[in-house]
Amino acid sequence: MRFRAVVALAMVVTLVGAAAVGAGAYDAPTDGEASVRASEEPAVGEYDQVIDVRLEENGDARWTVTVYEPLETDRERETFREMGERWEAEVADIDFDVDMFREYAELASAATGRQMAIPAESVVRNASIQGDTGVLELTFTWTSFARKDGDRLVVDDAFRSPTGTWLPRLEDGQLLIVRPPEGFVISDSPPGPGVDNQTVQWEGPTTFSPTYFLDDPLVYRADSSPPPTPTPTVTPTPAGPNGSDLPEGLFVGILAAALVGGAMAVYRSRGGDVSGSLGTDEGAAEPEESGDDPDDGSQPRSAPDPDGDDPDGEDPFAGVDEELLSDDERVLRLLAANGGRMKQAAIVDETDWSNAKVSQLLSSMEEDGEIDKLRIGRENLISLPDVEVADVEE
Repeated sequence: MRFRAVVALAMVVTLVGAAAVGAGAYDAPTDGEASVRASEEPAVGEYDQVIDVRLEENGDARWTVTVYEPLETDRERETFREMGERWEAEVADIDFDVDMFREYAELASAATGRQMAIPAESVVRNASIQGDTGVLELTFTWTSFARKDGDRLVVDDAFRSPTGTWLPRLEDGQLLIVRPPEGFVISDSPPGPGVDNQTVQWEGPTTFSPTYFLDDPLVYRADSSPPPTPTPTVTPTPAGPNGSDLPEGLFVGILAAALVGGAMAVYRSRGGDVSGSLGTDEGAAEPEESGDDPDDGSQPRSAPDPDGDDPDGEDPFAGVDEELLSDDERVLRLLAANGGRMKQAAIVDETDWSNAKVSQLLSSMEEDGEIDKLRIGRENLISLPDVEVADVEE
C-alpha cells in the first residue's frame, strides 16, 4: 500500500531528479526568492513532509526527513504499522529511502569539488503512529554540507548540481528547516527571510532559482566572535564643573561625549520634541532668522558648528560629504530623510548597491541595533529603532 504523503514525496523526488539531468528544467520563470516563514515548530501532520537540517560546528549536517499520513480507519492503521515495520527493516517497497539523498550529495560534490557523503552508519529509520497520523522519520548525516569559513558556516553550494541546483522547488505541503549549531547566530541570509531563534523555514509551494543560495547564502557565525564596538554611553553628571568632584578638563570631555550621544539618539529614534528636520541628502535645514544675538547667553547651545548651523535637532551628518560616510551612515541618513522608514527595495534603488550587499549590510545593522526589520508580505520594511510602523500599508 502506498500512502498519500509517501506518494507525494516520490513525486517531488522525480521532479528534483529530472531538474538535475538537464537545464531544460529551468526554462520556466522563477521568482528567485523562497517563501519563508517564522520558525515556529510544525505540528504533527501539519505538513505532508518536513525536511529538518541541523548544522554541526564542523560543517556536517544532521538531516531528519519526516513524512506524515492521516489514518482514518483501523485497517489503515494496521496496514501502516505493518508497512512501517518493513520499512525500518529496509524491505518495504516504497520510494522513500536515503539513496535519493546520496544522489544529491554526489551531484553537489561533482559541482563544487568538495567531497560530501552520507555514511551508512549514520542512517536511522523510525516508523510510528501518533494519534491519527502515521509518521515515517528518516535521519542521516550529510558530511561537509556547510562550508567552514573561519568562525562562520556558509550554506550555499551544497544545493548545487552540475546543471544548476538539485532543489528547484518545494511543493505544497513541504517544509524545509535549517538550524544552526548551539552558540551560532545568523550573519546573513537569503532575501526576505522570517527568522526566529536563529532558525529559518521555507514553506512550499516555493520555486528556487538555480543560483538562489549562491547569490545570497545563509551564513551563521559563532556568537563568541567579538561583536562590533558599541557606541559608548555616558551617564549624565549631576552638577557642572563647580559642583563636581571631577577635574574640569575631564568634565568638559564627558559633557561633549554626552552631547554627541544625545544627537545620535535623536537621529536614530526620531522620538521626542525636536525643532527642525533630521536632515536630508541635501543637508540640514537652515536656522530661522532671529533678531536675538545667538551669543548673548540667553539660549543654551551645543558646541557651535563650523558652518554656523545649530546642531540641536539636526542631522548629525549634515554638511558632511557623502563620500566620507560609511555604508551604515548612508543608510541611516536615507532613513532619516524618508521619515525614519523605507522598504529594502527602495534602499537598493537609492544606493545603487546590489541586493546581496544591501541584504548583508541591513542584517549586520539589525544585529547592532541600528535599525529594525519588519517583514510585510514579500518585502522588508527597514526603520530606525522606535519608529512607529503600525500604520504602514502591506
